[in-house]
This record gives sequence, structure tokens and C-alpha cells, in this order.
Amino acid sequence: MSVPPNPHLVGTSLLFIIPATMNAAYRQWLLYSVSILMCLASSIWHATKYPPLLIIDQAACYVLASTNVYYSIKYKVSLIPILASLYCIMVFHCGYLTNSFIFAENKVESLGWHMSMHLVVVSAISCNAIQIHAVACKKLILDKTQTNATDP
Repeated sequence: MSVPPNPHLVGTSLLFIIPATMNAAYRQWLLYSVSILMCLASSIWHATKYPPLLIIDQAACYVLASTNVYYSIKYKVSLIPILASLYCIMVFHCGYLTNSFIFAENKVESLGWHMSMHLVVVSAISCNAIQIHAVACKKLILDKTQTNATDP
């Protein structure tokens, strides 16, 4: 069964440029890179539906999720990326097993679930970028305060 390209999913895939831009501004280059990878892989896959690109899209998804979960734990920020990852696992894998969510027979319903998956992840990793930046700034301020306190 072939699936036609979908401009709605291309559009929501392009939204991954938002957290990528935020991470570039905050100089979080690994998070920037995986967000760009996700943006490109997902956009190109949904625009072409060329089968080998699906593997790249799925790999990019797992790299993005695991990297953001790692950074959430490392910087001790909120669990939003972990919850977003769990939501996506439910929508994708449970949907696959039960022919529901993004695998539903009704294409309008499945499109809505798939778009929600993109939007949940974009929101979560954008939130993560802001929180990581805040923690990094706080650490920088504390380090500077301690340095100034020890100066003669």
C-alpha cells in the first residue's frame, strides 16, 4: 500500500526549525543538529514518501527523543520531553499494533493524530531548550558570583 505525500505533515515537520533555531541561539549544538536532522528527514519523507527515507525519518525521531531525554536528565529540568516521548510511543507503536491513531483506517483521523505527534514533540523540545538555557545561565551567574567573591 503506497501512501501519497502529505503537505499537512510536511508543514508540521517544518516546525522542527523552531527548536533548532532556539538551540542555535543558546549554543546547544548537539540539540540544534538533531532538531535540524528531524526537520529535514521528516519534511523530505512526508513530501516524497520515498521508502528508504522512512528509515531515516524514524531513526531521526529516536535520536531526537533520546537526546532530549538525556539533556532533561543531565540538566535536571522538567520531564516534558520524557512525557512527549511516551506519548509518541503510544501513538506510533500502540497504534501500529491496534490499527488506531496514526494507523487508523480513517485518513482524516490518522492525519490528526500524526500532526499532534509532531506538535507535541516540537512543543516539548522547545520547552526543553528554554529550560536548559535557563539552567546554563544560572550556573554561569553562580560561577561568576563565586569567582568575584574569591577575588581580593
